Amino acid sequence: MRHLKKLASLLVALAMVAAMSVTAFAAGTNTITVKNAVAGQQYKLYRILDLSVSEDQTAYSYTVNGAWADFFKDPDGKGLTYVNIDAQGYVTWKTGADVAAFAKDAEAFAKNLTALDTIAASGSGDITFSNLEAGYYLITSTLGTKAAVGTTPGNPDPVIQEKNEVPTNVKTVEEDSTGTYGSTNDADIGQTVNFKSAITAQPGAKNYVFEDTMSAGLTYKGDAKVYTDEAMTKELNASDYAVNNDPGDGKTFTITFTQSYLDTITVETKLYVRYSAALNENAKVGLPGNENKSTLKYGDSTNTKSTPDSETITYTW
Repeated sequence: MRHLKKLASLLVALAMVAAMSVTAFAAGTNTITVKNAVAGQQYKLYRILDLSVSEDQTAYSYTVNGAWADFFKDPDGKGLTYVNIDAQGYVTWKTGADVAAFAKDAEAFAKNLTALDTIAASGSGDITFSNLEAGYYLITSTLGTKAAVGTTPGNPDPVIQEKNEVPTNVKTVEEDSTGTYGSTNDADIGQTVNFKSAITAQPGAKNYVFEDTMSAGLTYKGDAKVYTDEAMTKELNASDYAVNNDPGDGKTFTITFTQSYLDTITVETKLYVRYSAALNENAKVGLPGNENKSTLKYGDSTNTKSTPDSETITYTW
């Protein structure tokens, strides 16, 4: 997520004059708009820094919001990587402070906090956080969005752009007579059936878990692997994901992608899950066939989302 205006301008170390008279600025009149919010996703707002402005509104100062005090304390407060705090508690940004890195660390800290406001996007379009006090804010979403933006005298109503999209999962099955993948295939009892699920991973990905469920007529062979190319010749590093072949809850297997890997995704990325099963003696002959379905779960720890189920049918006659 990027600001429509250069966020760097918000990070310039503002002149903080401790001796000057300051008053609260325009409490409850500011807004932050998220353009192109995605339907069905949840957006959360946190105020990291409070802001006071001089009586003539020509200079202003940031101070740490109480809920974020530990984020700016030694020895574990990552906020001090990006800012300096003087004896009066005024905050100035360090030269070259990395906005994206700051937002990422702030998002991790915010998991233990209650959001100032939460909006569930009911449809695709813009959403607006309203009646805000001036300050410096963090916006997060179930799509992995994380952006930091300030509301100031010169910019009381900033607008930011949603760049992340919903991940996708599409399952196909191989028809052995042609070697092509589609939504259905035919097989004999005892025959091995090959499956492929294509996942579209998005920047900002959080908590991706692939879940697969096979019907009673299919016996999973425990061979799931993840590849980075559609030909499935380049396997994703084994350390970047973990396969659970006995997850319970009716699932056949799950694949959990490590957050350290997901954090490396900066552009839309295709991943391919390949696995196989044997058509067993419990297979349904004729219609309705033998189903295999999968879904991808994602989102933050408090609001998990899932892609629609994607399924294939294997017939035997």
